[in-house]
Amino acid sequence: MATLLKYIFLLFISALSTQLMAQTPQEEELNNLLSQYATTVSKSPEEAREYANRLLSLSLSYKLPIHTAKAHYALGNIAFKEGKFDTTILQIEKAISLLEELEIDKGRNACYNTIAVSYKNMGKLAEAMENFEISLKYANKTENKKGEANAYQNIGLVYFQQEKYIDAAKNLDRALDIYTELNDYPGVISTKFNFANIMKEQGNYEQAQEFYEEALKFHQQQDNTIMAASVRINMGQILLEEGKFKEALPHLLVTKGMLESLNLSVDLAMNLNDIGACMQGLGRDKEAIAYFEKALLHVEENSDVYFKGEIYHNLYRLYAENGQYKKALAYYEKKVNQNEKQNSLALEKHVASLQEQYETKLKETQITLLKNEKSLKEVELQNAAINLRKEEMMRNVFLIGFLGVLISLILIRYFYKQKIRIQKQLTEKQEEISIQNTNEMVQDFRLKTIERYQEGQQQERARIAREIHDGIGSELAGLKIAFEHYLDKKSETKESQRILTGMRNACQDLRAISHKLHPPAFSQIGFCDFLQDVINQSAQASAIEIQTIFFPRESIDALGEDLLSDVYRILQELISNMIKHSKATSSELQLTLHENYLNIVFTDNGIGITKNRSSKGIGLRNIKERLLSRNGRLEIDTSAQGTTINIDISTIKSIKKNEIKI
Repeated sequence: MATLLKYIFLLFISALSTQLMAQTPQEEELNNLLSQYATTVSKSPEEAREYANRLLSLSLSYKLPIHTAKAHYALGNIAFKEGKFDTTILQIEKAISLLEELEIDKGRNACYNTIAVSYKNMGKLAEAMENFEISLKYANKTENKKGEANAYQNIGLVYFQQEKYIDAAKNLDRALDIYTELNDYPGVISTKFNFANIMKEQGNYEQAQEFYEEALKFHQQQDNTIMAASVRINMGQILLEEGKFKEALPHLLVTKGMLESLNLSVDLAMNLNDIGACMQGLGRDKEAIAYFEKALLHVEENSDVYFKGEIYHNLYRLYAENGQYKKALAYYEKKVNQNEKQNSLALEKHVASLQEQYETKLKETQITLLKNEKSLKEVELQNAAINLRKEEMMRNVFLIGFLGVLISLILIRYFYKQKIRIQKQLTEKQEEISIQNTNEMVQDFRLKTIERYQEGQQQERARIAREIHDGIGSELAGLKIAFEHYLDKKSETKESQRILTGMRNACQDLRAISHKLHPPAFSQIGFCDFLQDVINQSAQASAIEIQTIFFPRESIDALGEDLLSDVYRILQELISNMIKHSKATSSELQLTLHENYLNIVFTDNGIGITKNRSSKGIGLRNIKERLLSRNGRLEIDTSAQGTTINIDISTIKSIKKNEIKI
């Protein structure tokens, strides 16, 4: 809203500036003050007010009424930012009176728009709609497309306040089309911001967050602190709605600092109320009460603030929960009184809605009467035509022939258009089929690439395992045997025994590494037994208790080597990630074979998977690629109390023939 008013103000100033030709020294001085005001109004409203007051004083002494009108408008704009809507209306009406005396139409669109926005924020929707219509009239009269877009956008905000989101979106669409046509990026950003507010109210937080981030980036680039703070307030409220209190708190505190520097009481009160709610969500009740009390200090004397009742309710509930019943009762009474005021405001909105419906119905009735009059005139014309045909037979014959030719042309044109439409549909269908075939080819290529990558990875692991087993492993085993023969001839010492133990451990470790890189055929030892042995080694090395459930073991062992190899690699990644990152003390692995798929459930009691690790982890990416090639499905449920990973892998093409029926 503040951004929209800023551009309305700029339109007002530019419109009136066209009325001035050559500038006198006095006019140049006043225009410099106006430029200084426009530069500071978004950063320091108090400094901007000083420039506006000097502009008003000097324009009166120089007797330049057009600059006096600009000064009144500037003061009204500052009052609006402070939530003093009565003062805004008073100042803008003075500007309108001066424009009427000067017989200037340009600039009135912006004036009536600002007055309408003030009435809307006061809950007087009927007066708001009336002034928006006048604003549209002057925008059309002066061919001010940007002013027309501003009016449509504000009408959309009235419907938004009435929770008529469809009507609001229609008017915002009209505004967006005009801004886009004019290449007015600030106007587009303002409209997207208002669309984001509708999405936030409807619970579409992801799309709303995208629009808010775009608006915030723009206003930061423009150094518009007021609008940047306004956008941040809404982004913080989304975090609160999603229950992300830890993430919301630093965001809200930064916004608080911005609003304190701007001295915007109403927005600061809203921010303090949100911080209090965040503290309450974090269980810090005393700090929450302090922030709610601070919020009240900024809006206690302003009866038009719609969220005051919410602050009373928060304080009443917190004091009651902390046993301070006297204070709780006092705020409960204030809450009830505020609700009565809000109900009166809601009644006024309802009356405005009924009035709007009445005016719409009246217009529909007028349209119906006009149609009836048109029908009567058509009947009269038909009677006159009949009389003419009786009097001039030859002329009628010619007319019938002409009509026959005309109908033939119309039919020819109709069938031609039908043919063109059918051809167009066929072309579109062919394009759709081509796109679908292309997507299928891309998907097939991607799957084949993943399969080739995994096959190459498996071959490389097998090669490394053979090198370790046949090369280093054989050499080390030979050294161990030779050393054992040597010891048979010599007496054992502690040093020789330690060397022999080290050699045996090294052989065992090399064998374990070789099996992890390329395990032996599962059909030789049984997949479940092999997997149990690997898990026992991992549990012993990491001091993490890992429980296992395999059902039915025989059927799982009978699955194909390719499938079991992928399952083994997936479990390797899961166990490795848990040991490295989860800080868990216990976990459980379940393998259950169903009719046509294998279900894997892996749980731990660790610290959960962070968003950064889940999006950038190579291990999870490898798991997803293996599941993609296996037509598998992955679900992750993670929190600070632990993680549960649920995986389904299709087994239709992976069962060994003649060994198991599913």
